[in-house]
Amino acid sequence: METVVNTVKIYSSAGECLETRSLEGTPLAGEVDKGLLHQIVRWQRAGRRAGTHSVKTRAEVAGGGIKPWKQKGTGRARSGSNTSPVWVGGGIAHGPRPRDYSFDVNRKQRQLAVTHALRSRVQVGAVSGLQGFDLSAIKTAAAAKVLTSIGLTAPSKVLVVFSGRDDIAEKSLRNIPGIQVCSEDNLNVYDVMHTSAVLFVGDALDKRIARGS
Repeated sequence: METVVNTVKIYSSAGECLETRSLEGTPLAGEVDKGLLHQIVRWQRAGRRAGTHSVKTRAEVAGGGIKPWKQKGTGRARSGSNTSPVWVGGGIAHGPRPRDYSFDVNRKQRQLAVTHALRSRVQVGAVSGLQGFDLSAIKTAAAAKVLTSIGLTAPSKVLVVFSGRDDIAEKSLRNIPGIQVCSEDNLNVYDVMHTSAVLFVGDALDKRIARGS
């Protein structure tokens, strides 16, 4: 039976574990609604589809206008147009046409799904906290060293969550492969589920918990 984790380790920028925080009694602990997560991921991916795929029907391809050969007497199968789908270079029957793949999902469901996505990551020990990057200047190597010190190294995909704007840290992180940065109020299900680890910086975790479900 898989062990369920309901704790989050909080680290310093030097990689020292400052505390192991229990999430019992918070919105980030509890059962995970996998059906809801599946629905929201489908909704997000459907909204990103361009839907511009298209093929030409027999009415759109060049050709036609004259019967290729007479109906009888040639010994060949009868044919009325070289735009027929059975001809090479003819139109495509039942092919893809431009369409909108998006569909509507209740706003409360979308908000609740973020909490369930985080629950699923917490339960496998993929959520941690960082007191802060403590960077005085934009330095990719320094930011990478902080991540390495807490065990978040390539090829891991890490979602770094800030409580607000931190230009120095964000610009230091953006050139590190596999690192994605977002603010706590912009978390979405697909990004949470599509990463190996979620790292909350500063008071971002407290804000997420306070936000509730």
